[in-house]
Amino acid sequence: MQNVTEPGAGSREPGAGSREPRAVLAVARTITSAVRLLDELDVLRGDDRIAVSFWLDERSRFSHGARDLLLQRGVRILTDDEQQKQSFDLILTASENTAIPEDIETPILLLPHGVGFHKHLRDVDGTPRLSGVTLTNRPGLRVAIAHESQRTQLSHVAPELAGKAVLTRDSYFDRLRASQPLRTLYREALHVGPRRLVLISSTWGEQALLTRQPDLPSRLLAALPADEFAVALALHPNLWSAQGDWQIRTRLAEALDAGLLLVPAGQGWPASVVAADLVVGDHGSVTFYSAALGRPILLTGDGGPEMVPETPMHRLISSATRLRGTDLRDQVSDASPVSPAIRDAAFSGDHDVHHWILDALGLPPREQTPHRAWPAAHVDAAAVASFQVHTSSRPDGSLRIERFPAAVGAYLPEVVRASSHLATYDDELDLGRRDSASVMLSRSVREPAQTREWLEEHSRQRFLAAVAEPGNTVLVRLRGQLSRVTGSGDAALVSAALHHLVQHGSPRGPVRVTLGPITVKLEISPQ
Repeated sequence: MQNVTEPGAGSREPGAGSREPRAVLAVARTITSAVRLLDELDVLRGDDRIAVSFWLDERSRFSHGARDLLLQRGVRILTDDEQQKQSFDLILTASENTAIPEDIETPILLLPHGVGFHKHLRDVDGTPRLSGVTLTNRPGLRVAIAHESQRTQLSHVAPELAGKAVLTRDSYFDRLRASQPLRTLYREALHVGPRRLVLISSTWGEQALLTRQPDLPSRLLAALPADEFAVALALHPNLWSAQGDWQIRTRLAEALDAGLLLVPAGQGWPASVVAADLVVGDHGSVTFYSAALGRPILLTGDGGPEMVPETPMHRLISSATRLRGTDLRDQVSDASPVSPAIRDAAFSGDHDVHHWILDALGLPPREQTPHRAWPAAHVDAAAVASFQVHTSSRPDGSLRIERFPAAVGAYLPEVVRASSHLATYDDELDLGRRDSASVMLSRSVREPAQTREWLEEHSRQRFLAAVAEPGNTVLVRLRGQLSRVTGSGDAALVSAALHHLVQHGSPRGPVRVTLGPITVKLEISPQ
């Protein structure tokens, strides 16, 4: 990494007889910083005046996964020898601990990787510091901030950096707001349908949501009917880096079996925030972005000793509703947004980072700068294979069905455990649930000719078995008797209604049944 003391110097200067593009070095250190760089550099799409090279400083305990992420995105990573031999017009990084030589005079822009400086951290050697604040004052360093209050913070903890602060817009929040018209698209990508989406967000560290309440995803899935609510989880990239994909999925196995939507590492959380109806979070930046966007917030903690007083995040924690340990369903239903003024305390910049980058490189703005919405989050979630089914009668004789994932059965409300039955699909891999289910449902039958054979096989030791048929009907084998039910092609709905009716008298006549947002009238005909 050679010094270039003046942006655009030498052969890169316009009119110097060369069209060699400006050279920018993007230095990543962790998944978090790699994602931030990729997101910020997205604005350079189509700009052939700038050539970006990437180098990875892998000295962090959270560097694991950063190289894979960059390679998956098609990035060619410079070797140490290559980056040392090349010269650059500008260096970008989103990590305050990046190994950039202290005597380098090339302009350096330190980008934020969250909302301001709201966390107290300790380095590996125990040195306390503010997250996002570098204690090394390099000659060409500039620090991007999103609000003037952050300059005041710098003047207290690192006075030499206060004059190097550059006030810019927060590109993440700008894109979140601009992406709101794509909310329907984001929800379709998550396959949530008409259900309310509850997004759980956890930062990393001792005060993080998943550290202090590791069973919260399971408890929420057990408290919220699966046909009315969907639950997603966005984890800080440091958790993915420290534990790895296998360990995280193993620890969350029961919640994943219960339908938890696990947002990929460092990708997809912005679209998930836009798609969400409610966010349950801690003192991480995703929680603040969600509140600033107007989403209802339930907080799981106050950040403890990590929280920096008198910051926008501290104000949010002081004003938002805390999640209590019981009555989760009522709390989710009653949650409301915080004051929209919260965003004014964190975002006050007028110019985006792109303008600063072009100016530092001595380049004029393009006639049209691309402004792109966040990409959708694509989550690989398996269908829930078993449900505890709770059915209740209404005064008018209609039925209301609520299904709760059996994989989180240990956390189910007492009323559900006391008066429900287990319904299992034929793709259930848990042998205990397969053997104990009173109702078996089919996902495997594709041909009408297979229906009666499947029903015969799967109803021998069960109360009921059901297969959906073409024409909005379900064929049921109940205690050896075949019946055809019309009015719905949903075998889960039909089987739940029949199970209740048989338990409380013979199934006869039409009956109105509600499951989630669907209400139908069923007609039952013995075969």
